[in-house]
Amino acid sequence: MPAFQYQALNAQGQSTQGWIESDTPRLAKQLLRSQGLIPLSVAEVGTVDAQTPWWRRPIHLRRVMRAEALVTFTRQLCGLVQAGLTLERALGALMEDVPPRQSALVAALRAEIHAGHSLAQAMAAHGEEFPEVYRAVIAAGEQSGQFASILQRLADDLEADLQLQHKVLTALLYPVIVSLVALGIVLFLLSSVVPQIAQVFVNQQQTLPALTRFMLACSSL
Repeated sequence: MPAFQYQALNAQGQSTQGWIESDTPRLAKQLLRSQGLIPLSVAEVGTVDAQTPWWRRPIHLRRVMRAEALVTFTRQLCGLVQAGLTLERALGALMEDVPPRQSALVAALRAEIHAGHSLAQAMAAHGEEFPEVYRAVIAAGEQSGQFASILQRLADDLEADLQLQHKVLTALLYPVIVSLVALGIVLFLLSSVVPQIAQVFVNQQQTLPALTRFMLACSSL
């Protein structure tokens, strides 16, 4: 069943938004009215309602399925499939207790699967969220008939990659901090200490070495 994202007004006149499952936008509006809401806009997940002004449309600068979210999504999907749930029911269960944007994305995947597409094809419509290699592994799992085991290995690999990234970032953190502190000390010396020493050289009117003149020029800059 397709999923629709809506904006509506409640009985107090406050604006609210979310998603709802229905066969058509008209039925979705009827469901909203039955819940005491006044629908302002109803658009199928993955599309933008043409009637919605551009300044009211959401602007998202970050991916929904970042590394941590993708690992959790894959791990939970694997567990539900291994428990015997169909793919459509598993995605329906994953729509609960997740942020709104992720819930809308999972709802869009579920709608594509309900329309007869495979999970890999549904993810291809959201290629910015699911890497090409990830989709290829999902497609291989669906075609081989070992979807649950493929999901398990994929989740393990993603988690291992994420742990490696954290280790690399942790290893780089110390030298970055030391470099920043050293840069701060150098800037302090050039801006505070060197000008005082330079005044002594100026008073003596001596010819200074090239390296000293370079340091004085940096200090003046």
